[in-house]
Amino acid sequence: MLDAYIDSQPISYKMLANSVYKNRISHAYLIETNYNSSGFDFALSFAKFLLCPLNKSNNKNCVDCTQCHRIDNNCFSELKILKSDTLQIKKEQISDLQEEFNLKSIESNKKVYIIEEAEKLNESSSAALLKFLEEPEENIIAILITSNKNLLLSTILSRCQIISLKKNLSKSKTIADELSDILYVKETEKGNFIENESTISKIDSAIKFLKLIEEKGIDSLLYVNKDFNKNFVKKEDYIFAFSLFIIIYKRAIEMKLNMSNDDTDILQYLVNKNTVNLLCSKLDLVLDYKEKIKYNLNLNMLMDKFIVDMGELKC
Repeated sequence: MLDAYIDSQPISYKMLANSVYKNRISHAYLIETNYNSSGFDFALSFAKFLLCPLNKSNNKNCVDCTQCHRIDNNCFSELKILKSDTLQIKKEQISDLQEEFNLKSIESNKKVYIIEEAEKLNESSSAALLKFLEEPEENIIAILITSNKNLLLSTILSRCQIISLKKNLSKSKTIADELSDILYVKETEKGNFIENESTISKIDSAIKFLKLIEEKGIDSLLYVNKDFNKNFVKKEDYIFAFSLFIIIYKRAIEMKLNMSNDDTDILQYLVNKNTVNLLCSKLDLVLDYKEKIKYNLNLNMLMDKFIVDMGELKC
């Protein structure tokens, strides 16, 4: 099950395990395999974990349950796997999936569906899936699998928690480079985005703000951060900042696990100050608040709550 990936996919494992143990399960996940051949097996292991009646992430902890074997044999009613042998996933396949999931659950309190090669979704099937994702029913969880998230519509991506497998960052790839990816900046506009003075200023301001929270904790509420408020006003600005925080905490975790090296000041500071578990908890919280930004009108109040929650996190 999922524990098999503790060593090979430590960040993805931590993020998913924490989401279950802390009851912060998203209604939709996108597993970006980065052309890793174990992508489907990873997604299926996560589905088994979600559906396990005892919340076990390791088969060794099971007693007499045969549920995983039934899942492997594709005969467990609350898990549906959708794939296409052609070049497209058709709208009818999504419609059939929705009809099946309208039936009452009989074997589990959750229902999970996996869509393999989600990049095969065509225009009509993407629209049908998008409606399914926009109106999520309680305890229905989607797991989409793709080799490259940029092959999917941004509207679908925005409704999923993205889990990237073995995302080894290139030494030449800057934080601004990766930020352009996570914000879905078009290839033709990336150069201008990365070199833009506004982008550079926002990154600098957000990093200063993040370091202030790390240093002062809840006490940072007492400081007036005029520099941050000058650069971050609208929802889009806050999404920019939280996307940057996600990148920074992911890189810090990779450094802590000796998976990469970086001499950036903020990363060195985070690695020296935090344990791996605490970094994962902070990443978890940042992901949660990035979602909340989309649905909150009072961003200043939301930011104050974020600072409080960050300050209360312990090892």
